[in-house]
Amino acid sequence: MQMSDFIEALLVEIKEVHADLGGWIATICSAAPEDPAFGDALDQYVGQIERTASTCGMLGLRGLESCCAQVQECLVVIVGLNAEERSAAQVFFDLWPDLVLTYLADITNLKSAEHLAEHFSLPSCPSPINAERSLELIIELTAEPVLAAYLRAEAEAEELERPRVATDEDISLALPADVDRGVYEALLQEAPTQAAELSTYIRNIVDGEATDEDMAAAKRIAHSLKGSANIVGIRGIATLGHHTEDILEWFEQNRTRPPLALTNALLDAAACLEQMIGSLLGIEDAPTHTQAKEILQSVLDWANRIHSGSIEDEVDAAPPIFADLDASLPAPTESTDLDATFAIQIEFNDLNSTPPIQAENANLDAMFPALIEAAHHNATPRALTETFREEESSLPSNVTNQTPVASIIRVPVTTMDELFRLTGELSVKIGQLTEQVKQAQQRTNGLLRQNLKVQQRIFDLENLVDIRGLASLRDTQISHGAPIFDALEMEQYTELQSNTRALTEEAADTREFSRRIEEDVAQIGAVLQQTQRVQRDLQYMAMTTRMSPVGSLAPRLHRNIRQTSQQTGKKAKLIIEGEDILIDGDMLNNLVDPLLHILRNAIDHGIETPDERRYSGKPEVSTIHLKFSRRGQTVTVCCRDDGRGLNYDAIRHKAIERGLMQAGQDISKEELSRFILLPGFSTREHTNEISGRGVGLDVVRDRLLAMKGMVEVRSESGKGCEFLLRFQASLVAQHALLIESSTQIFAVPSYALDQALPPAAGEFIYIGSEINLRYQKRTYPVKALNALIGYDNGEMTPEIMNSKSVLLVHVDLDIHAVLVDRIVDGRDLILKDPGRYVKKIHGVGGTAILGDGTVAPLLDLAELLRLPIQQSIEASASITTGDHETSIRRDILVVDDSLSVRKSLVQLVSDAGYNVKAAKDGLEAVALLNDFIPGVILTDLEMPNMNGLEFTSHLRARPDTRELPVIMITSRSMDKHRKQAELAGVSIYMTKPYTDTDLLGHIHSAIGGV
Repeated sequence: MQMSDFIEALLVEIKEVHADLGGWIATICSAAPEDPAFGDALDQYVGQIERTASTCGMLGLRGLESCCAQVQECLVVIVGLNAEERSAAQVFFDLWPDLVLTYLADITNLKSAEHLAEHFSLPSCPSPINAERSLELIIELTAEPVLAAYLRAEAEAEELERPRVATDEDISLALPADVDRGVYEALLQEAPTQAAELSTYIRNIVDGEATDEDMAAAKRIAHSLKGSANIVGIRGIATLGHHTEDILEWFEQNRTRPPLALTNALLDAAACLEQMIGSLLGIEDAPTHTQAKEILQSVLDWANRIHSGSIEDEVDAAPPIFADLDASLPAPTESTDLDATFAIQIEFNDLNSTPPIQAENANLDAMFPALIEAAHHNATPRALTETFREEESSLPSNVTNQTPVASIIRVPVTTMDELFRLTGELSVKIGQLTEQVKQAQQRTNGLLRQNLKVQQRIFDLENLVDIRGLASLRDTQISHGAPIFDALEMEQYTELQSNTRALTEEAADTREFSRRIEEDVAQIGAVLQQTQRVQRDLQYMAMTTRMSPVGSLAPRLHRNIRQTSQQTGKKAKLIIEGEDILIDGDMLNNLVDPLLHILRNAIDHGIETPDERRYSGKPEVSTIHLKFSRRGQTVTVCCRDDGRGLNYDAIRHKAIERGLMQAGQDISKEELSRFILLPGFSTREHTNEISGRGVGLDVVRDRLLAMKGMVEVRSESGKGCEFLLRFQASLVAQHALLIESSTQIFAVPSYALDQALPPAAGEFIYIGSEINLRYQKRTYPVKALNALIGYDNGEMTPEIMNSKSVLLVHVDLDIHAVLVDRIVDGRDLILKDPGRYVKKIHGVGGTAILGDGTVAPLLDLAELLRLPIQQSIEASASITTGDHETSIRRDILVVDDSLSVRKSLVQLVSDAGYNVKAAKDGLEAVALLNDFIPGVILTDLEMPNMNGLEFTSHLRARPDTRELPVIMITSRSMDKHRKQAELAGVSIYMTKPYTDTDLLGHIHSAIGGV
C-alpha cells in the first residue's frame, strides 16, 4: 500500500465527516455553554480533530497535524467568547475543512499549502498566527511526508510475492509480549461490531441483495480489521482480513457476481473472524487449528486466482448485482449499540502509559480507526479536555445512544455494581421516606380532627361560663345594689370568662399552626413525588447500562446455522425479528447456549434434507424464524421452523423404553413433548457430532430454570416445531406482587403469575381427596401458601378458603392455584442478594427491602409447588393465626381516663408481646368491644361517663364478655372499694403503687385461666 493510498483514505474520511463538522460547529457557535447540546457538540468536534491529528502524525503529514493543533487552540478560545463573537468565528471553522481537502488532493501544490496557512492568520481566526509561524506552517505543509516504520514495512510487504500456503503463524491469535494494552482494548471494543457488520454485508452479497455501497462497506471493514489487528500484533485476524479484503476489492472494482464457491469461502472467512474475535473476548472458543487453516487456505487460493487473472473464467454469467436496487429491499441490520460489550467487559491491571481509548465511529474508512485508536493524545487535547471537564460533568449521560458517532466511557464492572447498589439503597430510602410522609399526613389529619374536638369543647365551655356568669352577676347586683350600667348597656366579664376567651384565642392559634403544618407536609409530599420520579429515571438509566440488544447474538446464531447445515447436508436460513430488544447483559449471555441448542436441534432433528423437502412440496432451503418480543419486564423468544415436527411415536417408544411411562398409558402430545427436555433423552439411535448423546434440550430447560424462566414446546406434524422461551429482562429489578401469609409479607414476581383473584372469585371443589378451584370453566389444583413455606396450614374449610385471595401460578406448562391471606400491592422492587453467609434457600429467589423497612422474600412459587418446604415451624400461640382462641388471648384492653397512665400501661403490655388497645372511659371501651374481644381487661376505678364498677357490671351482663378476666388498678385501698369491686365482678383488684412484674404476672395468670 503506497503513500498515495493512505492519503486517499484520509481524504475520503474527511469528506465523510465534513457535514458532521459543520453541524457541530454550528451548535457550538449558537448554543449557550450551559446547554447540554453545546458540550456534546464540543466533545464530538474535539474527538474528530484528535483522530485526524493522530492519523496525520502517523502518515508523516506534520503540517496538517500542526493545523489540527491550531484548530484545537481556536476551540479553547471560542468557548470564552460571547454569542456574537462565536457566531463571527463560525466562518473560520466552516472554511478550513475545504482547504484541507484541496490540500490533500495534491500535497505538492504550493498554492493550496499557502492558502491553508494563510487561513490561520486571518482576523476571523479565534487564535490567529503571526507571519513567522505562517511561514513555518507552509514549510511543514510542503515537506515530503514519511510513513511510520510499521506502515512502511506493511507497504513494502505488499510488494513482495503473494503467499501461496497458509502457515501456523498465519492463524495465530497469540498476543505479542510488548502489546499496547490501550490499543488492544480499543480493538476488543470495535472488532465485534465490525465483524458482525462484515457478516451481514457478505450475507447480502450471497443472497443477491447487495448494492455497490454494501461491497465497498464490506471491503472497508475487512481493511479496518486488518489494520487494527496488525497494529496490535494479532497475526490470525490480520492475515485473514487482508486476503478477504483483496477478494472484496476485486469484485467491487469489476462489479460482477462472485461464484457460488467463492461466496461460501467468504461466509466461512467472516464466521471465522467472528469466532476469533469472540475467543479474544472470552465469550466462545477459538476455531480449531485445522478449521482455521483450511478456511485461510481457501481464501488464499481465491485471492491468488484473482491476482493471476484466472478468476475471470469462473465468474457467473448472471447480470451484475451492483446496480440500483428497489428501495423496498431490506437494508442490512447494523448493530451500532456498543453497550453490548458491557456484559463481556475485560479489565487489565497492568496497563502501559497509553491514555484510555474511547470507541469511535463504526463507519470510519479503511484502517484509520485503528490508527486513530493507537495514537497518543498530545498536550493540547488534554488541556482542552480539562478545560471542559466541569461543564461535561453536568451533562446527562445517554447510555443508549445509537447514533453512528458516540463517545463511550469504559467503566469497570465493580464501579457499575456499586452504582446499582447505591440506586437500590436510594430506592429503599425514598420508600422509607414515603412511608414516613404518609404517617406525618395521617398524624396531621388526626391533629386537625382533634382540634375540631377541642373547638367543640371550648364552645361548650364558653356557653357554660356565659350562663354561670350571668347568674353570678345577677347575684352580685342583688347583694351590692343597682350598678351604674346594666348588662345590656355594657358587657361585664368575670375572671373565668376572661380566661375562657383567652383559651379560645389560643385554640384558634393552634388550629392555624395545624393548618400550616398540613400545608408544609403536603408540600413535602409534592417534592417527594418529584424526587421519586427522578429516582425512577436514575434507576432506569442505571439499569440500561446493563442492557444489551439481542441483535448482538445474531452473528453467532447465523454462524451456528451455517455450520450445522454444512455438517448435516441440509439447507436453512435464519430470520431474526426484534433485534433491538434490550435485556440484561448477564441474561443475554445465559441465553446463548439454549438458543444454540435449539437451532442445532431444529436442523438436525426437524428439518428435512433438500430431496425430502422437494418431495414434500417445500422449498429446498428451510426457514427458521427467531422472534424476540418484550412486554413489560417479560421477554418472550419464539423459535419456529418449517420442518417435519416432533416424532411423537419415537418419543413415546423411547419414554416406554426408559420407564417414563407405561406401554398402554394415554398421554397427550403436550405431555409427550416434555420428555425431550429431560436429561439424557434422545430419539436418535446413532450419535454424531450434533446429536444422539442426550445432551442438548435438557440444557435449555435447566438454563431457563436458572434464569427463573420457562420453556414450552409445540409441534404440528409436517409443518414444524416451535419453542417458546419466557424469562425476565433483568433479575436485578422486577415487578412483583406483595402478598401476606401468616402475618409475613412476601413478594411474588409478576412474570410467574397468570392471574391474581380476589376472595370467593371461584368455586372450590373436591376431586377425589384433592382440593381444586373451578374458575372460568377451568380447574386448577389448589395449595395454600402456608403449607408450601412450612407453616401449619390448619383445617381448610370452605369458609376459610373463600376468605383467601388466589394466585394462579405457572408451573412448567401447568397452572396451579395458591391461596394467600391477602394481596397487599404491586411494586417494582430492587432485589438484593442475602449475602455469602446465607445459604441458598429453597423457594426464595432473593430479598427486597420495602419502604417501611420490612424485608420481603421473593418467592419462587413454581419451585415451591414442585417441592414444598417440609413443615418445620411449630404451631405456636405467637405466630399461628388459625387458632382463634389463642389469638384472642394475646389481645388486651386498657381503660383509664389518665393519658399518662394509659400510655404507660400500653407501653408496658406491648413490650411484653401483647396486642393492646386503649380507651379513656367505660363508654368508649364498650364501643370497642363491638369489634374487639380481648383476653384480659385492665381498668381504672374512677373515670368520667362510666366508671370502672359500672363498666365491669356491664361486662358481666353480656354473654360474650361474662367470663373475661378484669384487673382493676386504682389508688383506692379501702375495704369498701374492694368489696364493691368484687360485687361488680372484678377478677383481680390491684392498688397503687404496684410493680410491673406483679401486673405482668397477674396478666399471665389471667390468660392461662381463660
